[in-house]
Amino acid sequence: MSEIRKIGKNTTMVLVARTIDVLSSITIIALMTRYLGVERYGEYALIMAIMFTFTAFAHMGLPKILVRDIAQRKEL
Repeated sequence: MSEIRKIGKNTTMVLVARTIDVLSSITIIALMTRYLGVERYGEYALIMAIMFTFTAFAHMGLPKILVRDIAQRKEL
Protein backbone atom coordinates (compact mmCIF):
# COMPACT_ATOMS: atom_id res chain seq x y z
CA MET A 1 0.00 0.00 0.00
CA SER A 2 2.88 2.37 0.69
CA GLU A 3 4.13 1.89 -2.87
CA ILE A 4 0.76 3.02 -4.27
CA ARG A 5 0.78 6.01 -1.94
CA LYS A 6 4.30 6.95 -3.05
CA ILE A 7 3.30 6.75 -6.72
CA GLY A 8 0.19 8.85 -6.06
CA LYS A 9 2.19 11.48 -4.20
CA ASN A 10 4.83 11.67 -6.92
CA THR A 11 2.19 11.91 -9.64
CA THR A 12 0.40 14.69 -7.79
CA MET A 13 3.62 16.63 -7.35
CA VAL A 14 4.41 16.34 -11.07
CA LEU A 15 0.91 17.53 -12.01
CA VAL A 16 1.10 20.48 -9.60
CA ALA A 17 4.53 21.47 -10.93
CA ARG A 18 3.37 21.30 -14.55
CA THR A 19 0.22 23.29 -13.77
CA ILE A 20 2.26 26.03 -12.10
CA ASP A 21 4.68 25.99 -15.03
CA VAL A 22 1.91 26.37 -17.61
CA LEU A 23 0.13 29.14 -15.70
CA SER A 24 3.32 31.10 -15.14
CA SER A 25 4.32 30.67 -18.80
CA ILE A 26 0.97 32.01 -19.99
CA THR A 27 1.30 35.01 -17.69
CA ILE A 28 4.87 35.74 -18.75
CA ILE A 29 4.02 35.46 -22.45
CA ALA A 30 1.11 37.88 -22.05
CA LEU A 31 3.27 40.40 -20.19
CA MET A 32 6.16 40.08 -22.66
CA THR A 33 3.88 40.52 -25.67
CA ARG A 34 2.40 43.65 -24.17
CA TYR A 35 5.80 45.08 -23.22
CA LEU A 36 7.74 44.24 -26.42
CA GLY A 37 5.10 44.95 -29.03
CA VAL A 38 4.43 43.05 -32.23
CA GLU A 39 7.73 43.44 -34.08
CA ARG A 40 10.13 42.91 -31.17
CA TYR A 41 8.08 39.99 -29.85
CA GLY A 42 8.31 38.38 -33.31
CA GLU A 43 12.09 38.67 -33.18
CA TYR A 44 12.10 37.17 -29.69
CA ALA A 45 9.85 34.30 -30.80
CA LEU A 46 12.16 33.51 -33.74
CA ILE A 47 15.23 33.42 -31.51
CA MET A 48 13.46 31.20 -28.95
CA ALA A 49 12.25 28.80 -31.68
CA ILE A 50 15.79 28.41 -33.00
CA MET A 51 17.15 27.91 -29.48
CA PHE A 52 14.53 25.28 -28.58
CA THR A 53 15.23 23.39 -31.81
CA PHE A 54 18.97 23.25 -31.17
CA THR A 55 18.43 22.35 -27.50
CA ALA A 56 16.19 19.41 -28.46
CA PHE A 57 18.82 18.05 -30.82
CA ALA A 58 21.59 18.61 -28.27
CA HIS A 59 19.83 16.65 -25.52
CA MET A 60 18.39 13.85 -27.70
CA GLY A 61 16.38 12.28 -24.87
CA LEU A 62 19.21 12.25 -22.34
CA PRO A 63 17.02 13.09 -19.29
CA LYS A 64 14.72 10.11 -19.98
CA ILE A 65 17.68 7.79 -20.33
CA LEU A 66 19.15 9.05 -17.05
CA VAL A 67 15.88 8.60 -15.15
CA ARG A 68 15.49 5.07 -16.51
CA ASP A 69 19.06 4.17 -15.58
CA ILE A 70 18.75 5.59 -12.06
CA ALA A 71 15.44 3.79 -11.52
CA GLN A 72 16.97 0.45 -12.51
CA ARG A 73 20.14 0.78 -10.42
CA LYS A 74 19.14 2.51 -7.18
CA GLU A 75 22.38 1.61 -5.39
CA LEU A 76 24.35 3.88 -7.76
